[in-house]
Amino acid sequence: MTFSTNIILKLITILTCLFLAFNCKSSYNKRNTVNLIRQPYLQNAFKDSISILWITNKGKKAIVKYGTSKVLDKVAHGFITKDSLKLRNTVSIKGLDRGKKYYYAIYTDDKRLASGEDYFFKTESAEKNASFSFYAMGDIGEPINKGGFPEITSWQIHNLKKHPDFTRLRRHHLSRWKKRFRRCLSF
Repeated sequence: MTFSTNIILKLITILTCLFLAFNCKSSYNKRNTVNLIRQPYLQNAFKDSISILWITNKGKKAIVKYGTSKVLDKVAHGFITKDSLKLRNTVSIKGLDRGKKYYYAIYTDDKRLASGEDYFFKTESAEKNASFSFYAMGDIGEPINKGGFPEITSWQIHNLKKHPDFTRLRRHHLSRWKKRFRRCLSF
């Protein structure tokens, strides 16, 4: 081999090592990053408490930051349980004021996974005998676009003269409906 061939081979070896090192690190980071598998959903809503749950691929700490404005000045800690190959994050918030709207953000291992104007809930009215209206729809397994039942239903609710006070739809259906439901979402 000539001198220039040795240099070229060494350069190729160095570049190959750098390429492999970068790709291995990138693959390692993807496997070891907390990823949100299911958007948050609300459970056990009472007059002064609520539980927020979400599913991730990994994690050790479940945290919710919340507040009555978009400044999330309170923190609640929860727990994570293994559910098959997924991890269920659960945080219960207690001591809530009645008749308030609370915004929240979810965190797993200090990584914010979801937040924003669409992440809020309202507590029970402070009035003792207040009436309310609601609409609930579960996962019916139909497509959410192209004229499926969920799409038709979302337009029907949107076109009501008076929107329900409380609407409960599975959040993964809402990604396409957020703008239409924004006024009546309160979960």
